[in-house]
Amino acid sequence: MNQLWGYIMLILCFSTIVVNGFAESSNTEPIRTVLDNGMVVIAKENHAAPVVSLYVFIRAGSIYEREYLGRGISHNLEHLLHGSGTKNRTKEQINQIIEEIGNVSNAHTTKDHTAYYITTASSYFDIALDILSDNIQNAEFPQSEVDSERGVILNEINMNKDDPDRQIYEVFSSTIFKDHPISIPTIGYRELFEKTTRDDIINYYKRMYVPNNMVFVVVGDIDAQEAINKVKDSFKDFKRGPIPDLSLPPLMGQVSKRYAEREMDVQVAYMMMGFPTVSLSHRDLFPLDVLAVIVGEGRSSRFYKKIKDEKQLVYAISAYSYTPSYDPGGYFGISAVLDPSNLEKAQSAILEELYKLKTEPVSDEELEKAKRLKESEYVFSQQTVEDQAQQLGSDELATGDMNFTEKRYLEGIRAVTKEDIIRVANEYFDDNKLNIGVIKPMSEKAEESKSKQEKTSEESVKKFIINKVTDPTSPKIEGITLLVKENRNIPIVSMNAIFLGGVRFENENNNGICKFMNDMMIKGTKNRSAQQIAEELESIGGDIGTLSGNNSFSVSVSVLKRDFDKGLDILADVIMNPSFDQNEIEKKRKEFLAAIKQQEDDPFSLAGKLFRQTIFKTHPYRFTTIGSTETISKIKRDDLVEFYQRYCLPNNMVLAIFGDIDANEVYTKVEKAFADFKYKNLELPKIPVEEPITSIRNVEAQKDIRQAVLFIGFHGITVSDPDRYAVEVMDAVLSGVSSPGGRLHERLRSNQLVYVVHAYNQSGLDPGVFAIYAATTPDKLDTVMNIIKEEIESLKNELISDDELERGKRMCISNKLVGLQTNSDQAFTMGLDEL
Repeated sequence: MNQLWGYIMLILCFSTIVVNGFAESSNTEPIRTVLDNGMVVIAKENHAAPVVSLYVFIRAGSIYEREYLGRGISHNLEHLLHGSGTKNRTKEQINQIIEEIGNVSNAHTTKDHTAYYITTASSYFDIALDILSDNIQNAEFPQSEVDSERGVILNEINMNKDDPDRQIYEVFSSTIFKDHPISIPTIGYRELFEKTTRDDIINYYKRMYVPNNMVFVVVGDIDAQEAINKVKDSFKDFKRGPIPDLSLPPLMGQVSKRYAEREMDVQVAYMMMGFPTVSLSHRDLFPLDVLAVIVGEGRSSRFYKKIKDEKQLVYAISAYSYTPSYDPGGYFGISAVLDPSNLEKAQSAILEELYKLKTEPVSDEELEKAKRLKESEYVFSQQTVEDQAQQLGSDELATGDMNFTEKRYLEGIRAVTKEDIIRVANEYFDDNKLNIGVIKPMSEKAEESKSKQEKTSEESVKKFIINKVTDPTSPKIEGITLLVKENRNIPIVSMNAIFLGGVRFENENNNGICKFMNDMMIKGTKNRSAQQIAEELESIGGDIGTLSGNNSFSVSVSVLKRDFDKGLDILADVIMNPSFDQNEIEKKRKEFLAAIKQQEDDPFSLAGKLFRQTIFKTHPYRFTTIGSTETISKIKRDDLVEFYQRYCLPNNMVLAIFGDIDANEVYTKVEKAFADFKYKNLELPKIPVEEPITSIRNVEAQKDIRQAVLFIGFHGITVSDPDRYAVEVMDAVLSGVSSPGGRLHERLRSNQLVYVVHAYNQSGLDPGVFAIYAATTPDKLDTVMNIIKEEIESLKNELISDDELERGKRMCISNKLVGLQTNSDQAFTMGLDEL
């Protein structure tokens, strides 16, 4: 690794990065019991992978804060409990143990609950349970930690103010819910939050964190009854306590349309529209959810077809029905990203589509497709032990029925009729109940934006070679490399076709062409239009997607087992027969140009872009996958076709099919489906070699927000470099791999210097980067940078302890186990490895 660093200093805002792990589910029924102290305990066996997830839910969210309303005390307590010590262990001891068992641990706070979880290898179940139960029962809140987390949360509040996605939700929520507790941000208001004392936190903790206000869930590779017994023993001294009245006031009646807008330093407009509806216990939950799918979920939805594709009034649009468990209920919502000049037209078009539903029945096809999609969503949402634990706990907390979603909810969805859709449309879609929230560019920026737009108008995996061709110029057999893995734990099949490509095959004149071409592959073929592809898959609850990165591009399809043949047929069609329709190209170009603007609105995206451009001067890794306004504007259809024909070849493709299938049958079906996918000589481009860094490269950019984002990075390694394992462990030691931890977190976040700090290793087919990023305030930037440099120098000059080394190794191994549990993740990861 190069001895010199290039870094970027930016006064920019933090945007949360979320990393998820996944696993397959099983059909084992969960067991539910209520302990003597009132705690509900649920355990479910899932032996698909050697992992386990432990989740504890507390009915303590922002709407239940009573005299602390607006202070975000639930969220404050979550930060402290998840990051502080107990009567039995110091914070440092807890963090060390968590890191040793994989460091997959986190917490979240919502309007109505707080939850904590640990996901780890099942061999560490006892340790994870001991840590989680100790934290819940024996938390201590030293003043030093209260002060430390206050600084962290104040940074988070500042960063939320700079995030247009969060701000549009706040604008809309405060409009539709007025002065109701639901309208208050979960994190609270700065001026109220700052009034919170340690005594307030202890009082709230003692009031809400009682066992009869909790649900504890265990899902994974365990014996369910044995797990329940262990949970019972861990909480045997945890005494029942009085629970305060958690009823909420009624919502202020709405007699006319409400509209609110806010200006921000953004380049596009963000809009939310909605009508008040019902809570989770209401019978209209089911038709409202189905209606939301029909109008606003997926490429075959009415909004997507009419408002995005046909009228081109929005860059993105979706609809959803929010039905919380508490009264006074939720809302039917529509979210859109669009040009400010289209706001009124888009609002009118959305209402026109909604109001049609009052009198015109939806088609049988639309209704059945929406029902199948909701059922499919549930199946796909249950692939990981963490997902299953979260669902069981949420259902129990919200309804008292741990199987609510799996049984009653799906039954209710299946029973929805066309008449139900008309009825709820008439019941809730009322002009006088309409609420609209808008985030707009600042006035000058709006004019600039308009002007610019006018100017630019593994062991169980079987490997096959399909359609073998012997190339006299090559010593190997050429053809499709097929990887198949049978996994019958859940009726899902995931298919991923991966090709060499990505920004590595681009240059300064065509940056973005790989993703552009890749996305166009699913936008119509010689046999199906873009709409037909979307409708065929959504009608069976399937999903299709593309992904273009630094070194590759891919097309993936996931379907239920019964629909494998249909899914494979569509996958083969989009790979072999993309049409590159000019109308679809222009629609996609418009999306790209809007996304580039949004990238400029997002501080971390902007920082990351500048970092790449600084650390790489000649290598294509300096490019972003989405390209630039200049390159995307000039890419022509012929360019896309040429790029496709050059790299979308059977001898450049690994096809991974994992799931509830028979490997030999898959071989036969794939061979037939790709019979016309013909071999062609693969000519790889010459990749420029990046010169070593000879002096520090420093770039700084200014943006009118409250935070500073810092990137410090080095030239890194290739995926085949034998040092990759040492680098991964170094990442773990520095920052905890996928979750916050390690030396940097301890020195920086624990001392209120950053809201987030993390390291990452981005290796590639060519040497990539090892980087560290942090979000802080401008006045702390130099201090943060110096501490990061100190830790880097320490790693270079001093051996890490045996304890840190072993902890880092365990962290990496456990993270890998957690991250390789689903069919889709395994297919993609192993496909990339094979490529």
